[in-house]
Amino acid sequence: MISRIGYQIDRAIAEQTPLAFGFILKKPDLASATWPPPLVPVTLAEIATATLTLYDVASDAILNSLDDADIKNAGRGTIGATDGRVVIALHDADNPIQGAGAVGALETHTALVEIAYNGGLDTYRVEVSFAVKNLEKVP
Repeated sequence: MISRIGYQIDRAIAEQTPLAFGFILKKPDLASATWPPPLVPVTLAEIATATLTLYDVASDAILNSLDDADIKNAGRGTIGATDGRVVIALHDADNPIQGAGAVGALETHTALVEIAYNGGLDTYRVEVSFAVKNLEKVP
């Protein structure tokens, strides 16, 4: 099973500013006798890999070398042991302005989170897009 969901953060962040976001990772409980099956959290023990790719949408440039970076309770990711909670924390250097836009211009960055579970047979993908504002005095 492959799931891919997209989200848009509805506020712009200033360039070179940290950003945190999260979601709950759930899967169908196929052992359930009800239909449709209820959703249950994916536990940390079930996760084979968790990665983050961060890129600028207009140029497709990878930002701060975050291309399939490990986030399974490492680097910028925290995953709850039993509750399916996934939190991503981006740092200042993860949100630079890529273009030569005017002061106040916005560019869109996207974080692609990919989490493989069920022995790597199933992958959950979520894209989180957000606007980054070009500030005048940031070097």
